[in-house]
Amino acid sequence: EKLTKPKDAREEAAEAEGKIEEDILINTSQQTSISETEDVPVVETMKEFLSEPSKRIKLNDSVQKYTKIFLEKIDLRNFPVQGVNFSNEEFIARVKKYEEAAQDLQRIAVLLAQWGDTEQIALLQKMLVRVAETDKGSSGLVLWINLAWYPIQLIIYSAGIAAISAQKYEVLKTILDTSVR
Repeated sequence: EKLTKPKDAREEAAEAEGKIEEDILINTSQQTSISETEDVPVVETMKEFLSEPSKRIKLNDSVQKYTKIFLEKIDLRNFPVQGVNFSNEEFIARVKKYEEAAQDLQRIAVLLAQWGDTEQIALLQKMLVRVAETDKGSSGLVLWINLAWYPIQLIIYSAGIAAISAQKYEVLKTILDTSVR
C-alpha cells in the first residue's frame, strides 16, 4: 500500500501536465524540529530545571530533546564516511562542524557534572551512552570513522573538567566509567 502526502500547487500543476516524479523515502526516522533561534538559551533553561527538583521531568525531556537534535546533526548523512576523500581542509571543516553540533550537549554535560545530584548524574550517564552508541559507519575512510568519536570525547572531557572544578570526584568516576558498546 502506498502512502501519499497532500499535494501542493506545484505538484498539482505537474500532475495536470503529466509530469509526475516519484518521491523516494530514504530515512524513515522521525526528524526533530531544530530551532536555532530559541528565546531562552539552553544554559538558562537547564539551570532552571537543575535548581528545582519539581522540574526533573522537564530536565529529562530537555536532555533527551537536545540529545536527539545532536544525533541528527552528526548523522552519517551530514558526516559521510564513504565517498569523501581526505584533505586538511575537509578534516578541519569536520572538526569545526562536530564542535558546533556538540555545543548544546557540551553545555548541558558541564552543568549536570557541576551541579547535578545523583539522579541528574544518571541522566548525564544515559546521555553519554546514547551519544557514544550512535552509528559511526562500518565501512569507509577509517579516518572519518575514527573522527566520529571526537564529539563524545569532547563532551566527556568538558564534563570531566566541570566535575573536577566542583571537586565532584564521584561524578568524574561515573563519567569515565560509563560503559558503552
